[in-house]
Order: sequence, then C-alpha cells, then structure tokens
Amino acid sequence: MKRRSVLGLAVTAGVVGSTGCTRFIPRSQQYRLWFVRIHNGTASEQRVDIRVLRDGEVVFERDYENIPSFQDSQNEEASFAAMDSARLVEDEWDIQKGTYTIEYRTAGQESFVSVDVGGIDEFEAEDIGVKMQLYGGKRATVAFGVLEFDSNGQAAQFVSTVTNQSED
Repeated sequence: MKRRSVLGLAVTAGVVGSTGCTRFIPRSQQYRLWFVRIHNGTASEQRVDIRVLRDGEVVFERDYENIPSFQDSQNEEASFAAMDSARLVEDEWDIQKGTYTIEYRTAGQESFVSVDVGGIDEFEAEDIGVKMQLYGGKRATVAFGVLEFDSNGQAAQFVSTVTNQSED
C-alpha cells in the first residue's frame, strides 16, 4: 500500500515539477524567416560568408566582402538597412515555414559557425527576421537577435519599407 502511495506521489511531483519547463526544450516550431540583417559594428572593414538553411537544406549562400565599419558610414542617421555598414539579405529564398539555421564565417575563420535561429532567443511569432551584429576590432565577434512580427503581412510591409529606404 505504501509503495503505491510513494509511486503516486513521485509521478505527481514529476508532473507538477515539469510544468512550465517546455520552454527549455529545443525549438521544433515552424516559422518563416523573412530576412537576415548583417551590421558591421566593428572599427574596421569586415568580410562575412553566410549561408541560410531551411530544414537542413541550403536556401541561400553568399560572401559579403568589404562591409565598411560603422565609423566609416556616410549615413549615421540612416534607417535599419540603409546604412553603408549594413547588408539586408531578403528576397533570396521562398518565404516558407520551417526551421532555419544560419551559418557564417568571418575573416580569419577556416570553418563555418552554425546558429539555430530557434535557439537565438525565445519567440512565439511565426514571422521573424534575424539581426546579425559584428562587434570588436580586426577579428569580429558575432551576436544575434530576433525581430518578431504579428503577421506575414506586417513582416512583408517592414521588408518593403526598409528596402525602399535603402534604395533612396
């Protein structure tokens, strides 16, 4: 009899103790990645090789050379993507739900570093963009952030607005 009580208590404690812990399980939720913004916040010109993968398949790959330092930017008051020191990677892959990975390599790195977008930050949105920020001196360190949108219409409007600003 005591054995059943102890087992029942253990199961109850396990269920109650794990309530709310689902946020720590790696993300498998599907979402749409609208863009990646690369910004050179270092004191020197940078080169970045970047790949975007959806569900493990490469959907975009490009090398960005000679990204000016934010200090050299002619557009100090510029918008999100219209800065000389920023590159907006958008309209390069079909906007589809999936799980995304960004692989990058900065100058001096021999191999790519892989970052699962779902692991950058907690987000609930199905429509997102990623900010990739380069910091440091000659050898850059990289930080990521996620921008969330309430709908795919809001994301499309945002991309359209910043693309138009960068073309001016």
